[in-house]
Amino acid sequence: MPMGVYIESAVDLALALTERIIQISVQDILADNIIVYVSNSLENQLCPRVTSADVLAIDCSPNENRGDFDQRMACHALGKLFLLLFSRGASRSIPVLGSGQTQGPQFRNINLGANPMNNTHYDEGITSPARKRMIGSKKVASRTTHERSVSASSFLSDLGLPISVCRLVSDLLDAGNHEFSSNSAFSSLEEVQVELSQMKNQKARFLFDRTCPSKALKDTGLFQNNDDNPIFGRDSELDILTNAVEQISNQSSGDSQHSVNGSNNIFPKGAVFVTGRSGSGKSTLLKRTMNKCRDEGWFVIHCKFDKQADALMTIFKALDASLMCLTSNFQSCSPLSDTIHRSLMSSMDIESINQLCQIVPNLACIFPNIAKPFGKSSPVLTGRAIGAGRNRLDYLFHVLIKSICSTLRLVFVLDDLQWADLLSITVVSTFFGTVDQTLIAPNVNLGGGSGCVLLLGSYRDNEVDSDNFLMTQIEYLSLCMRVTFVSIGELSKEHTNEMLSSMLCLPMRITSSLATIVHQKTRGNAMFVKEFLKFIIEKHTLQFSVKSRQWVWDDDVIDLISISDGVAELLLDKLRMIPSSLLEVLKVAAALGSQVEERTLKLLNDNPLAFGLQLRQSLPLAVQEGFMEKAGPVYAFSHDSLRTAVYNLIPSSERNFLHKKIGTSLMLRWNDLDSVHIFLAADQMNLCKDELELSSDERVSIAGLQLLAGKHSMKSSSFESARLYIESGVSLLQGNHWESNYSLSLELYENSALVSFIDGNGNADATLKRLQSILQHARTFEDTLNASILLSKFLGSRGNYADEIRNCLGILSNLGENFPTDIDSTLMASTIEETKQLLANITKEQISQYPTMNNPSKLNAMKFMSLLMLYAVAYKPSLMPIVSSRMIKLSFQFGFCDDSLLGLAMAAYGIVNFGNDIMTGYRIGKVAELLIEESQKKQILRSRLVTVWYGHSRMFVEPVQVSREKFIELYNQSMLCGDLENAMYSRLFYCNIGLHAGKTDLFYLLDSIFILIAKVKIHMALKHYIFR
Repeated sequence: MPMGVYIESAVDLALALTERIIQISVQDILADNIIVYVSNSLENQLCPRVTSADVLAIDCSPNENRGDFDQRMACHALGKLFLLLFSRGASRSIPVLGSGQTQGPQFRNINLGANPMNNTHYDEGITSPARKRMIGSKKVASRTTHERSVSASSFLSDLGLPISVCRLVSDLLDAGNHEFSSNSAFSSLEEVQVELSQMKNQKARFLFDRTCPSKALKDTGLFQNNDDNPIFGRDSELDILTNAVEQISNQSSGDSQHSVNGSNNIFPKGAVFVTGRSGSGKSTLLKRTMNKCRDEGWFVIHCKFDKQADALMTIFKALDASLMCLTSNFQSCSPLSDTIHRSLMSSMDIESINQLCQIVPNLACIFPNIAKPFGKSSPVLTGRAIGAGRNRLDYLFHVLIKSICSTLRLVFVLDDLQWADLLSITVVSTFFGTVDQTLIAPNVNLGGGSGCVLLLGSYRDNEVDSDNFLMTQIEYLSLCMRVTFVSIGELSKEHTNEMLSSMLCLPMRITSSLATIVHQKTRGNAMFVKEFLKFIIEKHTLQFSVKSRQWVWDDDVIDLISISDGVAELLLDKLRMIPSSLLEVLKVAAALGSQVEERTLKLLNDNPLAFGLQLRQSLPLAVQEGFMEKAGPVYAFSHDSLRTAVYNLIPSSERNFLHKKIGTSLMLRWNDLDSVHIFLAADQMNLCKDELELSSDERVSIAGLQLLAGKHSMKSSSFESARLYIESGVSLLQGNHWESNYSLSLELYENSALVSFIDGNGNADATLKRLQSILQHARTFEDTLNASILLSKFLGSRGNYADEIRNCLGILSNLGENFPTDIDSTLMASTIEETKQLLANITKEQISQYPTMNNPSKLNAMKFMSLLMLYAVAYKPSLMPIVSSRMIKLSFQFGFCDDSLLGLAMAAYGIVNFGNDIMTGYRIGKVAELLIEESQKKQILRSRLVTVWYGHSRMFVEPVQVSREKFIELYNQSMLCGDLENAMYSRLFYCNIGLHAGKTDLFYLLDSIFILIAKVKIHMALKHYIFR
């Protein structure tokens, strides 16, 4: 049998024998003589494996003088047996001191104890901790004896056995030596069992020798970031995470009847939040669970938040990266692609899909049949209410994620939630809370209900207060699904010892003293432990000995190391030891953020203000040294604490100049910058602009940069970032900016008001002041129009209908369209009759023949009249027949536009509601509906007509059963426009018609009503309907 195979079999036998001795009653074991019966597994004759072992005591007769069972003597007896076992019986021929005999069955007077720490294998200058702990007077006598006797350790080593086996046998034999005592000697059978188990279960670490220091260093795993490295002290926490994954997966596979369209069946979902302090290992646990999910076929979205990055865009980037990883799978699995493609196409219009592809570019790569026909993305839609853009983005996110998890098992990993903002957390929590209520693709079966969704999150509990918005959202989630918390504490001394034992490939009894010191200094923080080990290795206090083929150290020297400021001090000491050129490169990287792309480094190097550093060439060395990690073209600091330590090494007086230099360097490459580097340049300037003296030209230049970054952010739907960029640009304007920089001031103020309106999170009073400032300083009437439209929407959204109508009438008067302020029934009746004659027998085909309106003045007039009617419905309905009639006349005279179709539908409403002519109004409204179906903006137009056409005039003629299903579609379309109010009206009409039409499925109807109530609570809409 080959030596390696025999050693493994011998370890199996030794472990089985030890375990059996531990099981047997201690009174029945004699340390002098024992017989072993072995049961082998002989399926493979070349590599037999021990399956069990038993022990029979030779002398079981009562013996009053025997006393209690002696663990050390039992260990000594095992040592004699193991010496025979591992030497294949060769130890019988060893000459014994002063006797000239060979070693036979009688062991009582044999002295073979030899501590491997006691020999001369250690490198010079390294003191053995075990040697230092030897008892004084006995030490000399034992060494003298040892020099004249045969060493069991040396004997086994000469036979080619690994040092771990030599040490095991020697320390077992040493346990029975009463004239000499060493801390390395075994004191119990349990210690033997643990050490043999390590040899059996981790052969590569504990059964084979290491002769190369670099290989030994690599085996520690300290200087390489490997997700496969073992995790210590976290078994119960990993079990909780694994069980959560299995429970959700079992619900998905075991209940195929769950619905994806808002029925009363429950969609499998759950959440687990891992909490703990920085460096406790939260991210490691999430990565291990995430990798397990990937191996089992889950779709994984891994999002790690950063203090400097926009949180919501971080989520979308993570989603984009996950879709990119699935490219090959989708290409080879067309049914899956077709299912998700069908749900998206049936739930979104062209503009919505293009907006999603702009935010998640790989969506177009994976599904080219979605984006290919549609060309470039549409401009940002403002909607008619404050926050419409944000609402639209939220719903697009919900639809996309639901389309994925309706077919796939989805795990959403959100790491470092303490750095996420309210908006991003709300988007995710709302989705998880309402995932089984989202109406997607009516009448489309998404994968037969095979999907499920699991949220895995982590945050630093010492940095999040109990009343923080994160805790509020988690509390909301706990009302909607099962939420589990996993608290990560510090490592115990035992777990620290287990970690050191595995890293150093030494038994835990050998590393115990070192583990005690390390745990005391690091308080068991997992990251701190690793950094401290790196530190003492780099200081050569802990080093690998080639002679002894193991790691060696001096406990007293390590114990003297003082660390007053925790891991931060260790990191700083480590950074001070690296070459100055590498440190300067790391400082630039730290100033850029937690991660940096290779193309950014190239841009910084290839410009007139080059840093004089080899940025691209140096970062691979930073990866090699463990400071950074590399994933594709992106370099990232291995931990945020490390990035903070590097950044703090930059003198405070130099940081602002460094940020300015980076920003200026990027601005010099203006034509080469994409949106990512425009954001980066703007961020760098924002970090220094308030602390440095800037010239007037610099302020204008930076303000222009902030405006450009804001526009790019709005195009990618990053509204919060856009608002911050634009407000930063406004802050750079000087006192006379309306005179000296009129165009820049106008753009900044318009976009400031626009993004605050779209996002809905800006200061309302500040937004109003921005609009008023534009109206006050505008040089032409045309320059006021954008602000006037926003002002009307702003006033209407806040319920100031009188002011909104007054504003619209004033603008229309300047555009040449005057309306009476007092409207009596006679004027209304005559106007309605005139409109009926104008539209008598009109058809869709006739209107299609008219040209498109292109007169700028009339197009603006149509916009304001459209806005006027939307709010006149609630405040001054008598205006509707008058305004809609004017819109129709202008359309016949100057051509038709999208607002013309709204005018037709509003005219139909007036004819039905005020003229009592239902059939004429229905016919005109139906023509408008058919024309809207051919418009590229049909989603917006439909949502605006929910109450006046679909929920009013149309229902007078068409059966309510036919109309009811239309409101599911209208709900989706209104949500896609960010029009929450009309979306809630659609759900309300859907439920009301169900009641009046005698819906037979009462449970489904009741579920729909509960969903409506939940949605209203979330969105706080329908205030007008409730009070009427």
